[in-house]
Amino acid sequence: MKSLPYWSISDWSTKSRVDPCAAADHFYDQLKRLPVNQVKTAIARTQTRKDLIQAFELSTSNPNLPLSGVPYLLKDLYDVAGWDTTASSLFLHEVRPAPQKSSALAQAFDQAGGVFAGKTHLVEFAYGMEGSNSHFGDGVHPQFPERVSGGSSSGSVWAVASGLVPLASGSDTGGSVRVPAAYNGLYGLRVTPDHPWSKDGCFPLSPSLDTAGWFTRTADDIEITIDALFQTTPSEQTNFNGIDLLPNYAFLDNGLSIPHQEAVASLSVSTNPEATREFNSLPDLVKAYLITSSAIPNERSSGMARKPERSIRSTNLAKNRQWETMDGC
Repeated sequence: MKSLPYWSISDWSTKSRVDPCAAADHFYDQLKRLPVNQVKTAIARTQTRKDLIQAFELSTSNPNLPLSGVPYLLKDLYDVAGWDTTASSLFLHEVRPAPQKSSALAQAFDQAGGVFAGKTHLVEFAYGMEGSNSHFGDGVHPQFPERVSGGSSSGSVWAVASGLVPLASGSDTGGSVRVPAAYNGLYGLRVTPDHPWSKDGCFPLSPSLDTAGWFTRTADDIEITIDALFQTTPSEQTNFNGIDLLPNYAFLDNGLSIPHQEAVASLSVSTNPEATREFNSLPDLVKAYLITSSAIPNERSSGMARKPERSIRSTNLAKNRQWETMDGC
């Protein structure tokens, strides 16, 4: 399948403000151009044309909002008021009434100006990594349909990778944002399990590990969403109970450690001096074990993606390429 003409977040925002009705029609035109069998496996439900036009009109009436005129899709674990949340099962809507309140993540997208366009399928109850679903069909890679899309956020990753929308939500309990992003060459963002977006109005798989996130196609788009949705900055008083490893790197001499120290300083965080002293008192062999067995991100699978002129963000952001190594789920 050839890629659809891609509209970035900026493209959607600009064109939607000119003609909200045409923007809604463009969404449906894109949908019609995609393979029917793939659409059925990826898209659970979309807004009616009338409702989508109204949503575009409402969104573009405030052009100062960062996601004004930008359509997004929600993984069908996230509640939307008046819509059944099915988790891509056949019976959940029969035993769980349609919610009266939208999820915290949906509200955040809407408050930033996003245009809710519909919901996407997933591995049933988000329990799986490949994108398979015996009820609605297995998620596939839009460019290589003989390959799986990755899951469990299979429909959302397909919608962004195919060019249907520039933004779609996922969830990540054991890799359901990271793995599909890697398989499809997208940008995937995973927040934290204790964030309201991860808990409020999201049907659970493992409540202590379930984590909200989303996909975009480009670094610019993921940066726009971060700026739009994260309204707070790190506190100057933040104190992590961690250790300062930089002084232990003897090879970072002749000023080579300065960029690393500046990066840490830019995050407005501090380490725990007492924990650092305790760490330094340990034998070297124990130090090596503690460092290599801790959850330090591999730079090939996780890290900070940014433009050189912008400040470093305290956000775990990575472009997960299909050929890159993932360090587990």
